[in-house]
Amino acid sequence: MRWLTALITLFVLAVPVYGAVSDISIILASQNPYPVEPGETVDIEIQVQNNGYRSAENVFVVIDVSDPFVLVAGEDTVKSFNSISPMGSVTATYKLRVKDNTVSGDYDLKFKIYMGSMTGVYKTETVTISVRGEPRLILTGIDTIPANIEPGRTIQILPKIKNIGTGAAKNVQFILTSDTDVIVPVLSGGTAYIGDMLPGEEKSFELVVNIDTSAEYKTYQATLQAVYKDESNTDREESFIIGIPVTGKVLIELINTEIDLERNLVKFEIANVGTADAKSIESTLVIGNKTVGVDYVSQLKASKKTTLSFPLVERGSGELTIEYIGPGLERASVTKTVVISYQSGKGSDITAVIVVIVAVVCVYILWKKFGKKRK
Repeated sequence: MRWLTALITLFVLAVPVYGAVSDISIILASQNPYPVEPGETVDIEIQVQNNGYRSAENVFVVIDVSDPFVLVAGEDTVKSFNSISPMGSVTATYKLRVKDNTVSGDYDLKFKIYMGSMTGVYKTETVTISVRGEPRLILTGIDTIPANIEPGRTIQILPKIKNIGTGAAKNVQFILTSDTDVIVPVLSGGTAYIGDMLPGEEKSFELVVNIDTSAEYKTYQATLQAVYKDESNTDREESFIIGIPVTGKVLIELINTEIDLERNLVKFEIANVGTADAKSIESTLVIGNKTVGVDYVSQLKASKKTTLSFPLVERGSGELTIEYIGPGLERASVTKTVVISYQSGKGSDITAVIVVIVAVVCVYILWKKFGKKRK
């Protein structure tokens, strides 16, 4: 028994009164948010564990901050604990900021552990902080070719998309859909694949659709749907509502000129051969630098005709200027060259009298020549 007692005594003497630094470990208790985005602030809580059978006295934990983390102002780099009970633990919290340009991934955060004083032997422990960027796609603009969209035409829609998020959007594809039959994709023109979009990157792409001839002059709603994967390969979707304004255009042609001698008027027949209505039409006739008159028409619909009338007071060439309000409420005008040529009523009467006189003279001469011979 003496040898057993001596052995126990030696064992007790070999065990230190306080725990050793090697008995201390650190684990990550929580990370909020998880994962954290680049450019954001994250709160972490660590658990300092004493894995020994003796109390750990005067424990110092020093956070060793390195890229991509920055300790928020006001946070202490050193946490001290007077005592950690055997097999016990204490907690410490830190507030860190993740740098803006950080690539998504898992990053080690290091801590140094001292006992007794902050000199001499220390132990290094690490915890892992998850950083994951989130893609955010926005529609920054949209153009069309042509800019003026008419019924019955094939158009190119050119959206511009930007990733304003902190993570990459991968395998990005856009799909254009509409609840109306007026907007019809041409072959595969309703979809576009643009690949990956890094944070801050902007791309444009092309969609090709046909506007049916039955389209009215209004803005049609369509949905531009983005389908892609984020950096964790999770499927993501975003939708953008766009408006496609179908306005058409006004195209006025001069198709006939008529002289009305009875009413002493010159009439111009014009037609709107375009695809949009012309409104508040004001027409001015100028002959030889003199304004002959002005005529007004409230509306000229697409594929319709109307007649403009002016006083018949001048002969010669001039201009017929037609001003109107177009489908976009813009004021527009078109000028046509005209030539007015006619024979007045008095001239016609004189000609008729001359013809009668000539006929009478001819009859008289014939009578004189052949009538006397018969006698």
